[in-house]
Amino acid sequence: KEKPVEKSQDEKPAEPKKKKSKKDKPEGKKKLPKWAVVLLCVIAALAIIAVFVVFVIYGGFRLWVCAELGDGAPDASAFLKDGGKASYVTKPDVSLEDEGSYVLTVKADGKERKVLLIVRDTKAPEAKSADPVITIDDEIGPMAAVKDVKDATKVTAKWKAQPNFGTAGVYKAAVELSDENGNSRTLNVKVTILGAADVVEYEAGTPHPKLEDFMVVEREDAKLVTDLNDITWDKLGDYEVKAEFDGKTFTSTLRIVDTT
Repeated sequence: KEKPVEKSQDEKPAEPKKKKSKKDKPEGKKKLPKWAVVLLCVIAALAIIAVFVVFVIYGGFRLWVCAELGDGAPDASAFLKDGGKASYVTKPDVSLEDEGSYVLTVKADGKERKVLLIVRDTKAPEAKSADPVITIDDEIGPMAAVKDVKDATKVTAKWKAQPNFGTAGVYKAAVELSDENGNSRTLNVKVTILGAADVVEYEAGTPHPKLEDFMVVEREDAKLVTDLNDITWDKLGDYEVKAEFDGKTFTSTLRIVDTT
């Protein structure tokens, strides 16, 4: 009888064969979920429709035009790409004071198309410096320092650089103008503040001016520093005249002229 073969203690038992699972199979391309396929189809359809509308139905028409608030509706030809002749089917009722969007009907080459007019306020207020001249007893608001204000909406003003009210001098100030839609502009202005008259014109041969003629404010302690008797009254030209009040000295120009 053959003796059974004894297994060595160092010999490892054979490992059982693993069954291949579905996970061990090489992965192929993942399929898109149905909802994604549907969404892509819808997007593609909308793109085709948009191209059809823009290039076929509207052809030479513009779908929309932007206009500045206050300008009203543009000429109907603005809605044509080639700028040809066109007209509105009905008169556009476009606000000159409020932003908005309007659906209008434009007719050109026998075709009528609905178009969109978008009205927006994109321009800052326009104005000029009023170059105001005031006295040391006066104080003005920023709107009084500007003139010829133009804008489609209500404009407000505030000082960006304010003159030193109460102190004589010529000031370079700045005013910020803002409209109701947030557009703003800073305008440089000149403000002249007088303590005494800037120029006093005297006609040769007439009675000589007095202290009151050089004053632009009322002061009980005012007095002339310049002796008017030292002026050559029959000699035409400009002379410096000084007055004193409030503990300060103010200068005026006496201009002697002969217009007769």
